[in-house]
Amino acid sequence: MVEEGFPKAEEPKAAPGKGLAVAALVCAIPGLCFFPLGITALILGIIALVKKTGGRSLALAGVVMGGLSLVLIPFIAIIAAIAMPAFLGARKNAYEAAAVAGLRNYASAQAVYMMNNNTYADQLAKLAKDQTVDAGLAAAYGANGTPRLGYVFRECKTIGGKPIDWPRDFALSAIPAAPGTPVRRSFIIRSDGTVYGMDRPSGGGFVDDFPEDPTAAGWTVAR
Repeated sequence: MVEEGFPKAEEPKAAPGKGLAVAALVCAIPGLCFFPLGITALILGIIALVKKTGGRSLALAGVVMGGLSLVLIPFIAIIAAIAMPAFLGARKNAYEAAAVAGLRNYASAQAVYMMNNNTYADQLAKLAKDQTVDAGLAAAYGANGTPRLGYVFRECKTIGGKPIDWPRDFALSAIPAAPGTPVRRSFIIRSDGTVYGMDRPSGGGFVDDFPEDPTAAGWTVAR
């Protein structure tokens, strides 16, 4: 019971919530890199300032950073447009270099096999059994093999239209594993150790016939 002559004390008002301001700042930080969150931060910060929900400094930070993200996006897009082709080109070159290295590894393994067996191996599996070829190269054999950096490998069937004389010669081809692979060049090698490359249509399949004169057939020496 309140005594007469004394005014009734007012209950303190609850401090305005800072939820919108906090949400604006939380969205603004990743929004510097992710455009939609930057817009969200800008909108939430403006609403928080207009409604005076509290956390003015947080809301201002959200608005500033959200606006900054709108300014940065064009620059990020330009940098990405410049960097992406360079990245894809470097990746393509790395894949092709790995395919050439794989063919040369195969040729070295064949030289060892010849010294031990007086003939070249007519199957990549024989070299894998002797553990003279890279394990990744052996696993990438045939169309159903596990690609070795985007390439699969298989022996050619003929040289200059004639069946390969395996006791005296060999030939192997490397082709892109699938249409989605960022490479188009195919590569071939025979017992002289020279690797040739050609930009062939997607889905061209393995090279069955090693040309008698690769350069005349459109192949170029791979470096």
